[in-house]
Amino acid sequence: MDYKESWINVDFNREVKADIYCDISKKMPFKNNYFDEVLMDNVLEHIKRDRLLFFLDNLYRICKNGAKIRIYVPHFTSTAAFKHLTHYNFFGVTSFGIMEAKNKSGINVSGERYNKARFNVLKERLMVLSQKSDNFGFMNKFASIFDWFFNLGGLRGKLFWEKFNIFGFEEIYFELEVVK
Repeated sequence: MDYKESWINVDFNREVKADIYCDISKKMPFKNNYFDEVLMDNVLEHIKRDRLLFFLDNLYRICKNGAKIRIYVPHFTSTAAFKHLTHYNFFGVTSFGIMEAKNKSGINVSGERYNKARFNVLKERLMVLSQKSDNFGFMNKFASIFDWFFNLGGLRGKLFWEKFNIFGFEEIYFELEVVK
């Protein structure tokens, strides 16, 4: 995996270069309101399903109000989502809707609540290829055009293509803002 200079790199796998090794599905070793920004690149799918909401509450705890959380995960239509033996979760458009503090119209949401964490979903982007993909040669050049097209039309457009694109999507990108 990529080691990011000037970031705090966290991993469970000691075969990977990191600054801190820990099981993030348990309590993370950081103070409350510590981070302004978090990047999770293909992390959430590896957290067991019964620990995911606990992890998101813990992530919420260690982030400051207004912190940005950037997430790359396999889309549920990707074969990679199911082929990897350690993938427990699959993601799509509106996956973080149950934790939104406000809906797309700016109205406070007071629907189903399963955990404490509250986020505003700033971006959801369907991606035909993984952001790190380099195995498809000429297709990489066209991927950004396809991504642009499939993300037109706001939420309804994304939901439409998520359902009717027969080729599927490799990844989905989320950008969340912590609301405390």
